[in-house]
Amino acid sequence: SWQVCINGDEENLVTVGTSPRTLYNLDAGTEYTVKMRAQCGIGWSDWSNEVTFTTEVACTTPTSLAVSNITMNSADLTWLGENVTHYVQYKVSTDADWIQLQGNSPYHLDGLQHDVTYNVRVMANCGIDGTSDWSDTVTFTTSSCPVPTGLVVTDVAAHSAVLSWTENGSANVWQIRFNYDDTDTKL
Repeated sequence: SWQVCINGDEENLVTVGTSPRTLYNLDAGTEYTVKMRAQCGIGWSDWSNEVTFTTEVACTTPTSLAVSNITMNSADLTWLGENVTHYVQYKVSTDADWIQLQGNSPYHLDGLQHDVTYNVRVMANCGIDGTSDWSDTVTFTTSSCPVPTGLVVTDVAAHSAVLSWTENGSANVWQIRFNYDDTDTKL
């Protein structure tokens, strides 16, 4: 038989009778050092050389986070990762606190403010295997509210005039200001 020493703990040796031998109950994403010795009658050999290995991460970090279809109040997120639920976090880039949601790729993020810079990141939730690290943070800026163009005045009369313009976004309310006698008036 042989004894296996894990991470230098010679008080808790694992005795094995065959080769190869699988070590169970290791922590994911952890570096281990092992050495072993053989039983020689009533004694033990010297320790073998030490070998170091790192177990795989049980829940991999999402990669390739991308932001597309950015509008005044929304953006689409995509990423590559495990087929599990993901946590999506976003925040105004100058804020300290993140807002957390759950979803999968592709993810439509809405309720944003126009002309604001945001940070976004994602994390995999692998259930009993825990969570991954956060992905790299991606920064994007929502579109600004487009300025109406093509303002035209027609049908000018003694006490009225007709205004028309081209709407260049999704606005449905406009503010019109005009000046007479050096004072601004809002309609």
